[in-house]
Amino acid sequence: MFKLYSYLFLFFIIPSTGHAQNELKKYVKSEITQFSDVSTATPDFLSIQKAIGNSRIVMLGEQSHGDGTTFQVKTELIKYLHEQLGFNVLAFESDFFALTEGGEHIGKDRESIAQFIKGNLYPLWSYSEECRDLLYEYIPDTYQTAHPLLIAGIDNQMHGRYTADSLKNSIDKLLAKNHLKYYESEEYQVFFLPFIDKLWPLNYKPTRYLDSLARTDFTKELKEFQRAVKEIQTKLPDSLKLSASYVALDNLAEFANEIANQGKRLSHDIREEQMASNLKWLVQTKYPYEKIIVWAANTHIMKNTQSSFKNPGLNTVTMGGYFTSDSTLSSQTYVLGFTSNYGKTQTALKASQNTPPLLIRKSRKYGFENWIDKEIKYAFIDFQAFKRKNPLFMSYFKLKARGHSNMAARWTELFDGIFYIREMHPSHFLKNSN
Repeated sequence: MFKLYSYLFLFFIIPSTGHAQNELKKYVKSEITQFSDVSTATPDFLSIQKAIGNSRIVMLGEQSHGDGTTFQVKTELIKYLHEQLGFNVLAFESDFFALTEGGEHIGKDRESIAQFIKGNLYPLWSYSEECRDLLYEYIPDTYQTAHPLLIAGIDNQMHGRYTADSLKNSIDKLLAKNHLKYYESEEYQVFFLPFIDKLWPLNYKPTRYLDSLARTDFTKELKEFQRAVKEIQTKLPDSLKLSASYVALDNLAEFANEIANQGKRLSHDIREEQMASNLKWLVQTKYPYEKIIVWAANTHIMKNTQSSFKNPGLNTVTMGGYFTSDSTLSSQTYVLGFTSNYGKTQTALKASQNTPPLLIRKSRKYGFENWIDKEIKYAFIDFQAFKRKNPLFMSYFKLKARGHSNMAARWTELFDGIFYIREMHPSHFLKNSN
């Protein structure tokens, strides 16, 4: 009897799933918006504008951090969003304090802006030739207008030169204002401030390979640092908790927790949740009246990831998931993923070492990318519009948006729309760069 029910279940569910997927396939073929080129002139992104609607936050992804063609497409999209729709803040998956607070103190001339970007934005983008136009031409030009495109960061990991030069002093000033007991203690001077330096990537990573005793001592220090931050946070007045310095202090505590749990899924979750918290602060506190563009990997901006992948091992919560768990923020956000059929990918720094680029194999026969005509170079598909017509659609289908790998997922739950690139070209090292 059990076998009979199983066969009946398969009999009904398989045709239903196949039919639903065919509905999406038909929609893609009929409602797709194609672009012949996106680099020689400002493209007509009216279809994307219509899809975004009144959204305050637009997240732009990338399959990997070496996708040069995606960087070029995103550059044109950002120009359009800034000029046509009034998006005035660009938040990168990069050092929160360096870009957000440091951005308040840079000069408005081209050279100052260029040096700031090179010193504080991850070299994945700041040293990519494909980002030259955006970072070193377009953004500096906007600073000569009444509506500059401001730069911010959302990552809790330290990287930037401004952070190295100013973070400890900024935290010191924050605590000095309130004459905290801990601030006046010997532990603060001997342990707390110096320990911040240990959280820099070049300093903490080698510790992982020391003997077990040293590792145990470092873990104790990480926990002690987290305890100290919590003690400080409970003593500070709420008025100071709105500052970038306070958020940076919170980032340090969560990063210490992230390091303490390296190798565990918890470490991943801590970073994702903290990036979402940083973005929420930008949206609600720093720039409550501005429209914000987020530049990050597809794997960070995806939402509803707890149960959308066919492989349950991939179902972890992401920055986009944490951020859009707030229904108000979700209603204000459009998540645009990127995918490609074939080509090559390579980060800028790998390119500088003359490392051969990685080959991106063509999408599998039944993959989403093969639903699109082979002659189409660039295209946009609005998943939100499809779901309004098909509210019960929850089918799995294969797409290459997660690191160029064909994966089965409920992709219409993960992204609000997809930008398709037929052939991906790698990122190149910035020319004439010191």
